[in-house]
Amino acid sequence: MFSEVDSEQFIRERNPDLPPGLERVLLKALAFDPQQRFSTISDMVNEFDRVVEAGRSVREASTEVGPVTSRKRGEKKASSKKIYLLWGFVPVLIFLLGLGFFVWKNEMSKNSISSPTLTTATTAVLMHSSTPQPQAYSAEKDATKTVSADPIVASDTLMKKEDFENLSLSPGESKEPRIVIDTRGNLHVIWKEQVDPDHWSILHRWRSQSGSWSETQSIINNMALITQVSDYYLMTNSQGEACTLWQVNKSGAKNELFSACGFESLGQAQGTGAVLSLTRNNLSMQYAASGKIETVFANYGKTLMFNDKSLSQGFQQIPNLIFRIDQTGIYHVVWAEGTTTHTVYHRFSRDAGATWSEADILNDPSADQAVTGLNFEVDAAGQGHLIFRQMQKLYYRQWSQEQGWSSLQLVSEITPTINWIILRVTPSGSPHILLASPVEILSIHLTRTGWSAPEMIYKPQTNNDNLIQDISAVSSDAGWNLVWRNFAKPAEIYFGELKW
Repeated sequence: MFSEVDSEQFIRERNPDLPPGLERVLLKALAFDPQQRFSTISDMVNEFDRVVEAGRSVREASTEVGPVTSRKRGEKKASSKKIYLLWGFVPVLIFLLGLGFFVWKNEMSKNSISSPTLTTATTAVLMHSSTPQPQAYSAEKDATKTVSADPIVASDTLMKKEDFENLSLSPGESKEPRIVIDTRGNLHVIWKEQVDPDHWSILHRWRSQSGSWSETQSIINNMALITQVSDYYLMTNSQGEACTLWQVNKSGAKNELFSACGFESLGQAQGTGAVLSLTRNNLSMQYAASGKIETVFANYGKTLMFNDKSLSQGFQQIPNLIFRIDQTGIYHVVWAEGTTTHTVYHRFSRDAGATWSEADILNDPSADQAVTGLNFEVDAAGQGHLIFRQMQKLYYRQWSQEQGWSSLQLVSEITPTINWIILRVTPSGSPHILLASPVEILSIHLTRTGWSAPEMIYKPQTNNDNLIQDISAVSSDAGWNLVWRNFAKPAEIYFGELKW
């Protein structure tokens, strides 16, 4: 922020011999507070006249007064013309001085700010008094990378079509694949498949660490009265089993919640007994340690709810929210609020949702930009990892119980063609980011020296060769496991893995 001291330093560096009166006029014209500036240009010119007249009176008092000759009258007229010309030059002078001042100040600030962090003053306003002030993250913050049209990659890491396996062997249109790893290291993939224009099935395949893929199993197959599977989720429960949760529209006004767990010996899908109103937008669910299913959602898109309890309200719109429960039992909710521009918030609870912290603001609300690609994950040590995109820049922050939120960190600049942004944290606590468009998949990870440059790991060889849509991914300490729907052939669900 600019100050009067900065202005004085700038003016004196440019002209140490500037008269004090004129310096005062310039300082008032350049005042940071609008209330301290001249209210009109006429006021500034009048003040300038007064300073010039005072200076001329001083000079005349020190000069011997003699008869006025025609030559002196001519000199006086010429002097008056110079003054009038100087009045016209004043606005231009003020503009040039102001422009030079701001350029100079920016150059000075570059030496002290090497990363895209929020200022200390802004951070103090954003953070609630009960939350520790953000501490700088240990990785380098000035490593800004740009995704070019063809990033440089090692040839042995670029995956090809033959490296992927088609898991969907039925002709129906497939959608929205999901992938998860259970605590025994088994991979599970589920996806929706359209049976007819009004009915859907949820299908599942799984693979052990040393085995091959199972046969396709139907979790639900044209279940009676089901007209649409509106939302579904794949996760692990408190016992480490892979579970899927889904809502089905049964009455036209309500959604019933169903679940299935333990896919290796899959039994019948079971209703949870929960009936959800269709006004529950952006529903996010988690299994608590007790086995209970906890829900966070946006009621009518404007009130943030935890089960049947209001967490925050009065929003214009909540386009995205994420609910997570870490291994220590802390509940986390991260959400974005706004219409064309978004503010990102975070609240947490240490007592299973009985009480919640004050909301922290995680992005710069003055940026006046939309937030997309919002991801939040918690590692085994209880540390939270957040990423989001504003314009074409990808940002990261880290949370811990001891330190609160780290400062805002720029990960990379990314191209507008990126459609999917996925954050995953390995069991050892290393955050990895997957960026995907229909024609490429890129990977970024955090190293000891900062964020890596985006590395291309897959690029279709032709326009109709396994184009990417509805991608899902999970990372282990060994590498990425990916599934996606082939945009060019909607019946195909592909799986691939990339070792680190």
